Amino acid sequence: MSNAESEKKVEAPKRVIPKFASFKPPTATATAIPLIAAPSSKDEKHSGENSKERQHSHRRGHHRSRSRSRERERKHRRDRDQTKDDEERRRRRKHRDDSPKQSHRRRDTREEDGAHQRQKTRSLLPEATSLIHQLSPPRSPSPEPESWDAPQKQYFMDTRGDENNLVYGTIHRYSIPDYRRSGAGRIVGLSTNMRIDRDKGDGKVLVLKSGGNAREDSSVRGMRQAFAKLESKDLKKLRVRKDESGLEEAFSRGLDFVPLSIKTKKRKTRDGEGSDGSDDDYRDHYRSIEGLKKNSGTPDDPDLDYASESQSEGDYIASSVWGDQKRMVELVRKVDTEPKDIEAWMAYVNHHDTLVSGTGRRKTAAEKRSTAEIKLNILQKALEKNPGNERLLLKYMDVAVEIWDSHKLLSKWRRVLEENPTIISLWTKYINFRQTDFLSFTYPECLKCFYECLGVLKAAAFKTDVRRPTREALDEVILYIFVRAVLLMDESGYKENAVAAVQAMLELNLFPPHNIICPTSQQEFDALLEQLERFWDSEVPRIGEEKALGWASFVASGENGDSPDPAQYDLQLPPLDVNDPFGSWTDAEVEWSQKIGMPARTIDEVEEDDPYRVILFSDLKAFMFYFSSESARKKMVEAFLMYKNMPFLNPQNSNSAAIEDIFLRSGLSGLRLDSLDIWFWPKKRSRWEASAITWEGMEPEKRAGMGDNPFEFKLRNFPLGQESIFSQSTVWFGGIENATSVRPEDVRFIRNTLKMLVDNGGNESLALYYLAWEWGSTPNGIKKVAKSLLKRFKICLPLWSAYAQIEWHDAGVDTGRKVFSMALGISKECAASSRRDSILLWHAWIWQELWQGNVLEALRLILSIEHGEPPKDTDGGTPGHVSKSLLLKTRRYLEDQQHTMLSLRCIEHAGVFNDIRALLEYLAEGVNLDASLAVYDAFILELERRSMTGSDSQIHELCLLRKARLIYHHSTTAKPFKPATLRSNLETALETFPQNSAFLSLYAWNESRTKIENRLRMIVRDRVLLEGKETVTGWLFAIWAEMRAGEHYNIHAVRSLFEQGVSCDRTRSSVQLWMMFVEFELQQQDSSRAKEILFRGIRHCPWSKGLIMMAFTKLRSLLELEDLRKLLSIMTSEKELRVHDVTELEDMVEEMYNGRGLAHEHSGDFIALPDDNPTDEEMDE
Repeated sequence: MSNAESEKKVEAPKRVIPKFASFKPPTATATAIPLIAAPSSKDEKHSGENSKERQHSHRRGHHRSRSRSRERERKHRRDRDQTKDDEERRRRRKHRDDSPKQSHRRRDTREEDGAHQRQKTRSLLPEATSLIHQLSPPRSPSPEPESWDAPQKQYFMDTRGDENNLVYGTIHRYSIPDYRRSGAGRIVGLSTNMRIDRDKGDGKVLVLKSGGNAREDSSVRGMRQAFAKLESKDLKKLRVRKDESGLEEAFSRGLDFVPLSIKTKKRKTRDGEGSDGSDDDYRDHYRSIEGLKKNSGTPDDPDLDYASESQSEGDYIASSVWGDQKRMVELVRKVDTEPKDIEAWMAYVNHHDTLVSGTGRRKTAAEKRSTAEIKLNILQKALEKNPGNERLLLKYMDVAVEIWDSHKLLSKWRRVLEENPTIISLWTKYINFRQTDFLSFTYPECLKCFYECLGVLKAAAFKTDVRRPTREALDEVILYIFVRAVLLMDESGYKENAVAAVQAMLELNLFPPHNIICPTSQQEFDALLEQLERFWDSEVPRIGEEKALGWASFVASGENGDSPDPAQYDLQLPPLDVNDPFGSWTDAEVEWSQKIGMPARTIDEVEEDDPYRVILFSDLKAFMFYFSSESARKKMVEAFLMYKNMPFLNPQNSNSAAIEDIFLRSGLSGLRLDSLDIWFWPKKRSRWEASAITWEGMEPEKRAGMGDNPFEFKLRNFPLGQESIFSQSTVWFGGIENATSVRPEDVRFIRNTLKMLVDNGGNESLALYYLAWEWGSTPNGIKKVAKSLLKRFKICLPLWSAYAQIEWHDAGVDTGRKVFSMALGISKECAASSRRDSILLWHAWIWQELWQGNVLEALRLILSIEHGEPPKDTDGGTPGHVSKSLLLKTRRYLEDQQHTMLSLRCIEHAGVFNDIRALLEYLAEGVNLDASLAVYDAFILELERRSMTGSDSQIHELCLLRKARLIYHHSTTAKPFKPATLRSNLETALETFPQNSAFLSLYAWNESRTKIENRLRMIVRDRVLLEGKETVTGWLFAIWAEMRAGEHYNIHAVRSLFEQGVSCDRTRSSVQLWMMFVEFELQQQDSSRAKEILFRGIRHCPWSKGLIMMAFTKLRSLLELEDLRKLLSIMTSEKELRVHDVTELEDMVEEMYNGRGLAHEHSGDFIALPDDNPTDEEMDE
C-alpha cells in the first residue's frame, strides 16, 4: 500500500463527539515529537498492532465506550511488555561475563544492532509520524536536551525516617536500591577460588563456596531447580516388578548379566492368536467408542509398576539392594567352588541378616522365622560338606533356638553332643540352654549336665601334656564350669552344697600335701581324691571355719586332727497360721534361709526331715579337679570371691569377658535388693518439700536428681590403682567399700578364708586385699589387722602405703605423714626389686595432700622424689618461687624413670611416674590443666607405639582414669572450669571402654551441671548399650541415670529401659534385672504389670529361687490362692528347688480347697510357656 493511499484512508470523515463539561476538545495542533530510541522487534510488532487497532477504532466510531476500554487494555499490555523487556535486560546484565573480549564483542554487537535499528526506524518514521499526529493525545512539553546531562544525586538526606523500622525491625525491602557486586562474587583479601554463593543465605549473611565457575554454578542451580519441580503430589514412584521380571531367577542361576527387560506372554485374542497391538492402538484412538484414553493404573513400561505409599521399602530395588544381590551371588559361587571354606559359609549365613535389616526397621516375627529357616538350610548344607565343624555347629544351634520348640531343640542337642562329645564350646552352650529353658529345666537334670561337661573336660585334660598351653586353657574352662555349677547350687537354694564344693576345691588346689604331684590320668586323680576324702570324712575344721589348718596340716600330723564340738542349730519354726498359711510359711522360709549356709557334720544335731544339711564327699566328687597351672590355682581365690559376690582381687579391665557373662554376677557386688533403697532408687520427696507455686515470668529451672558427687552409683566396673584403694568415697572412687553389702552370716566365713589364705603362703596382693576388706567390713579393728600383716610382710611397701592411708583417715593427717616418712625410710633397706615400689608411697602421699587441699606440700613432695627424702618442714613458699633448675631436674628424672619402667615391663610403675609428671606440670604452672593433660596424651601415644593400648589394655584404661581424676579434682577446686574439658575427655575414654562405670558416673555428674539434656542418653544409647555389647551393668546404669535426669523422672522412659534390658538376648536371663523390674512396678503401684513381669522372669530364669520367692514376699497380697499354689508346686515338685518342708502347707491348702469348694482350674493367665504360638511382640523379646 502506498503512502498516498494510506493518508487518504486515514483522512476519513471525522467522528461526531458529544461535548461534555468535563472534557476538553482535542487541539488541532500536534506537539513536537521528541527523538526516541529505536524500538525492538517486539516493540515494532506492538506498534503495528496498535495502528491497526486505531484504524479499526475509527471505522467503528459509534462504539466509543468500548474503544476507551480497549485503549486501557492496550496501555496495560504495553506497560507489561515494557516491564518484561526491562527485566530481560537486567537479567542479561546480571549474568554478563567479566572478560574484556566478550565485553568488546557485546559492545560491537550492540552498536551494530543499534545502527540497524536506527536505519529501520528512519524508514518507518514518516508513516509513524503521520499516524502519531492524528491519533496521539496531547502531550506535555518535553524536557530540554540540556537537562538530560544534568548530574544526578547519588544520595539524599531522609529527615522523616521509615516507620517500618519500628513495625518490622528493618526498612522496606523495596526501599533498598538495587546494586551489583563487582568481581563476580569474589572478595578482596580471600583466594580467587572463594566466591559468594548467591543461591544460599537469608540476606543477612554471606555464604562462601570454593571452586567452580559461573557456568558450572548456573548449570548446577538449574539442575537443582529442575529436580525441585519434580517434588509434586501428582508424581508416582515406580518400582520394578519382581514377580514378572525374572531377576530372582537370573540371580539364582548365577548369570553373568542382568536382562533389561523380560518378554512377557502376549495377550491372547478370542481366537487364540497373539495380538499385534492393533487393539491397543485403536483403543487409544480419539475416535474410539471407549472415548479418550484415560490414565491407567499401570505405567507404559510392562516391567514397571506404580508403588503405593503403604508398600514397604523392600519393594524398591535400590543401589544397596543391587549390591546385596551381587554380594549374594559372589558368596553362592564361592561356597560352591570352595565348600571347605568356613569363612565363606559363615559370611553367606550372616548376609541374610543384612538383607532383612538393610531397610532400617525392626524385623517382624515372620521375617525372623523365615530368615532363620533359610539360614538353617544353608548351615545344614555346610555341615554336610564339613561334618563336626565347631563354628558351624555353634551357629546352627544359635539359629535353631529362634524357631524350634524346647523338645525338638533338646533332642537335637543330645544328638549333636553324642556325635561331637569333645567340643568344649558346645558343652558350655548346652548348659546355658539347659539352665534357661523353662520346660526342660529341673535342678537334678541341670546339675547332671554339669557333671557330664566336667567329665568330658577332665578326659581331654588328662590327654594333654601339662607343659602345653592347651592344658592351661582347659584348666580355665574347667574352673569356669565349676563356678557356674556352684552359683547354680547357691541360687537354687542348695547353699550347703555350694559352700562345701568351694571348701573342697580350695583344700585340693591351695592346701595340698607337699608330696602331691599333678595327676596325668584318671587313675592317679582317683587316688588323690581318696586322700582328700579321708580328710573330709574326718570332719576336722575346713577352710573358712574356726581353727582350720588345712589339708596339708592334716596329712603332716598323720591324718589326726581335732573335730569341732557338735553344733546345735536352733531352727524351730513357728506353726502355720490357718488364716494366712502362705504368709506364715513365707516368714518361716525367709528366717530358715538366713540361718543355714555352712554345711553340717554328721555329729551335729539337725532336722531329720532335711537331708541336704549334711554334705558327704560323694556329693562333691564329680566336681573336683586338680589344676596343673599355677595361674589357674591362683584364680581359685577369685572364684571364691565371685561366689561370695565380692570385688575382684586384681584390677580387672572393664571390657573383660567375665563382666559380659550374666551367670557370673561379675560387677554386681553392690547389688542387693535390701540395700537398693540407699543408692539406686531415687528418694521420694515428702509433700512438705514441695515448692511454692510462684511465677517469675519464665519457666523455673529444672533441678537434676544427681547428687553432689559422682560416686553414688555403687556398681564397680573399673580398674583401680593402689593409691585409690583406701581413698574416701567423698573425693574419689573407693576400693572395697561394698564389703558392707555382704550378708552378715557370710562375714565370718569370708574373713576366716582370707586370713587362712594369707597365713598359708599368701602373696602381698592378697594381704592388701584382706586389709582392704577388713577396713570396709569392720573398721574398728583395722589397726590390729594391719600391724599383724606388717609383722609378716615387713618390707611390703604397698602394705605400708595402705596402713599410712588408714592412719591418715582415722588418726589424722600428722599421723599419716609420720607413717609415710617411716615407710620411705624402710624402703632404703629393701632390695632393688622392692625398692622400686617406693614410688607407690610417694604417689599415695601426694594425692592425700591434694585431697586435703595442701597444694604447696604436694609440690614439695614431688620435688623431693629424686633425693628420696621427704621435706623436713611444711612452711613457706609458693609454686611461683620454686627454682627453675630444680623443676627441670625433676622433670628429667621422672621422664627417665617412666621410660625405664616401660623398658623393664613394669607397666604399673610407669603409669605412676606418668601421673606424678602430670601433677608436677599441673602444680608448677599454677594449676595449669592443659600442660598436665598433654603429659597423659604423650604417655598414651607411647603406649600405642608399643602396642599396649586398646579395649583389653588395663594400663591404658588406668591412665585414662587417672587423667579423669585430675580433671575432676580441678573442677571441684579451681574456678572457673569448663565442663566441656571433662566431657570431651570422657567421651574419648568411653569410645574404648564403654562399660567403665567410673567414666559413666563422671559423665552423668558433669552433664547434670550443664542443664543440657540428652547428651547422656545419646552416650548410653550409642556406646554403652550398643547392639551386641549390652551388659547388665550398662542397663542398670542407664536406668539409674534416667531416674536422676530431673527432679521427677519419666516413668515410661524407665519402664522402657527395663523392658529393653529383659528383652535383650544377652541379658534376658539376668535374675537381677527381673527382680529390679518387679520392684520398680511395685513402687509404681502397678500390681497387674508387676505380676506379669514376675511370671515372665520365672520363665526365663527357672533356676532362681529368689525370683520365685518374690511372689510370696512382695506380691502375696496381689496373687490369688491358685496362683500361689501353682508357684509353690513349680518351685518344689516341678523344678525341685530347695525349700524347707512344705508337706503341712500343701495339706492345709488342699483342705481349704475342699472346704470352700474351689475349682483347681484358674481362669486367669499364668506363666506363658515358651512353646506358645509366638507373636511379633514375643519374637521381638
